[in-house]
Amino acid sequence: MLVSHRHRFIYLKTKKTAGTSIEKALEPFARPPDERSAWTHAAPMAVSEAGIVGARGKGARRELWHSHMPASQVRAQLPCEIWRDYTKICAVRNPWDKVVSFFHMAHPRVKERPRPQIFERFRRFVAGEEELGEDLEIYAIDGDLVADQVIRYDNLADDFARVCAAIGVAAPALDAIKADTRGEAKIDYRDYYDEPARERVAARFARDIEIFGWTFG
Repeated sequence: MLVSHRHRFIYLKTKKTAGTSIEKALEPFARPPDERSAWTHAAPMAVSEAGIVGARGKGARRELWHSHMPASQVRAQLPCEIWRDYTKICAVRNPWDKVVSFFHMAHPRVKERPRPQIFERFRRFVAGEEELGEDLEIYAIDGDLVADQVIRYDNLADDFARVCAAIGVAAPALDAIKADTRGEAKIDYRDYYDEPARERVAARFARDIEIFGWTFG
């Protein structure tokens, strides 16, 4: 989660959407221009006249500002004119693909198993009551989209360049971070699903699908 006062944007960090890569690229614009600290995946909250950098890593949610904050909380903690006037940015991803990525993050060693076992474990995961990576509340309030600029994961480079142009910065490089959780032989997300699993994700992400028009495949 970032706020840049120089470039007047708010970055709402979603889950499994290249969010950390985008955050790393945009973070320098939320810090003092003469700051030269190296980026780290786990970091404390930082508030300065340049902006806000939300805490990341273990215990981050204990901080006033932290990654994956709901939009309603960000709005409540910012002056109303900043929330109103700054460009709000988020990244989104096809839910069926996103759930596969979230599953591998939650079960990092499952990729070492044979494919039939991976698929069986995935379908049990989807059928259960565990979190599937839902994050509508990060970019919507009461189900209504609040982001002014949306980066689609399946069009990441072009959308990121467009967003950077909109906020008046040269697009930094997007580093691949946490990109190996699904293993080297990445399986097409559609192969993970049977009909019940497909319908389960459709139900859990119904509003996201309605907003962005996602389809399976």
